[in-house]
Amino acid sequence: MFNNAARNYGKAMHVALAGLAMSCGSEYTKADVPKLNAMLATHFERYPQPPDDHRQLGLAQETLAKYIQLYEVEPWTILSSNGFPLIERLLHCPISSYNGIPINFFGILDIGVQKSDGDWVVDRKTTYQLGKNFAFEMAMTGQMRGYCWMYQKCFGKLPMGYIVDAIRTSQPTEKCQADKALLKKFWTEQFARLPFYIDQERLDEWEGNTVATLRRIAGDWEKSQWPMNDKSCVSKYGCCQFYDICSLPFAQRKVALQSNNFSENDWLARNLEGKI
Repeated sequence: MFNNAARNYGKAMHVALAGLAMSCGSEYTKADVPKLNAMLATHFERYPQPPDDHRQLGLAQETLAKYIQLYEVEPWTILSSNGFPLIERLLHCPISSYNGIPINFFGILDIGVQKSDGDWVVDRKTTYQLGKNFAFEMAMTGQMRGYCWMYQKCFGKLPMGYIVDAIRTSQPTEKCQADKALLKKFWTEQFARLPFYIDQERLDEWEGNTVATLRRIAGDWEKSQWPMNDKSCVSKYGCCQFYDICSLPFAQRKVALQSNNFSENDWLARNLEGKI
């Protein structure tokens, strides 16, 4: 599947950082690093990476160690709800309806935190490249605005905004490893915290855009017509996971989807079963 190695590595880092926050709160000096490394090892054993991909267990463990060292004591307090911390919490609330059937918006909040100026939504992002374009993308992403909208609906409070806790997935070169100054610079540039303020107007705009999209999807379903979004076939991240399907003649697509290259999406069952 498209970019599966990147997603799998990102999931591993999410698991480890959630374990770090659950066990240490905002003070990583108390971290049980061997236990966290074991969590990473279990993940990669269960979901192994392609052998030729550099994003393996060793890089994840070293990245986690550097993260703990860099963010030794966080400048925030982790929020709680119903006696449980807002760490990897599933949230949901109504957003629209279709023929009287309610449509809910779901999201898994990485962390909800309180700083001196108010509440913030924190989202962990692994990426192959940081920099100006990444910051531009995160400033406009609907995902983060959706999380802030959901936070307000669930807790009745407008958050100050969202913080993108970004982790680059690069690996230091041999030249870099041989030079202490270069290696230190590499690890300093491996992480970034990007805060973005939000306001009610932005959230209202996001809600309007999302409801309009839901109506379009409902209309497509009623007509049994699903227009191809060919602008998304190839992006800076590579090809869409269904590129090899859509590039086939129409009559061959259903057969290809039944092959061993694809399986039924079990994300809902794995992540939401027993929680809603």
